[in-house]
Order: sequence, then structure tokens, then C-alpha cells
Amino acid sequence: MAIKEVNGRTALYLYGFAVGGLGWGERVEPAPISDAWTDRLGSYEITNAKPGFVTFLSDVQLRVEDGFLMLHVKRTDTGEQFAFPVGPLSDKEAVIIGFGQRNRGETISVVEVDGEELLFYSGYLMKKTRDR
Repeated sequence: MAIKEVNGRTALYLYGFAVGGLGWGERVEPAPISDAWTDRLGSYEITNAKPGFVTFLSDVQLRVEDGFLMLHVKRTDTGEQFAFPVGPLSDKEAVIIGFGQRNRGETISVVEVDGEELLFYSGYLMKKTRDR
């Protein structure tokens, strides 16, 4: 295992898995969180689930932990819980930050449907059900 500077980013590399090492993770710092994103903290439910199809995410929450905006989700098929650090790009768009594992770089968008603000992530529309 080694820590390297790569293109101005601090990365953790594991050796022995591939020639030159395998990039496994990145050190990330908290991004500033605007009032718009702070107002969105809370629990969410999927609103665009299709009858007869499995909804893969449940127990979706947007939180602040140790200065990071975090997206928490639970996979319904495996029960696994994931927490992703989120970096707001604007008041209407954010990305999962870091590299080395899947889901990094995915976008979380804010959309309006029938006059209501929803989050859009990984193909799912999510309605806020409870504040922080």
C-alpha cells in the first residue's frame, strides 16, 4: 500500500493486484455546503418505482457528517448500506466525490415535478419525507 500524489490529488494505491498498483481511493476534503443543500437534509423515498420491478435503493438520506455532505442509501437486494461523500457543484447539482470505487462521479440533480422539488440519482426520483 502506498500514498501517492497523482495529478494534484492524494491517492491510495494497493500493490500486488496489477502492474504499477491499483488506485483504490482518494483523500477528499469537505466541500462548502450551501443553504440550498442544507435545506435538503433529511430522508427520501423513491417516487418513480415501477410496479413489478425491484427498487434497488431504500432508506435514502442526505446528511452532514464531519463537514461532508453525505448520501446514505441501502440496497434492497443485499441489505448493504452505503455512504457516499457528495460535492455540490451548484445549488441544483452535486456529484459523488472521490475515485477508486464505483459510483464515484455520479450526479445528484435537483428537479421540479408538479411544482415539487425532487432529487434525481441513479435513475430514481426521490421525494423528501422527513427533515434531518
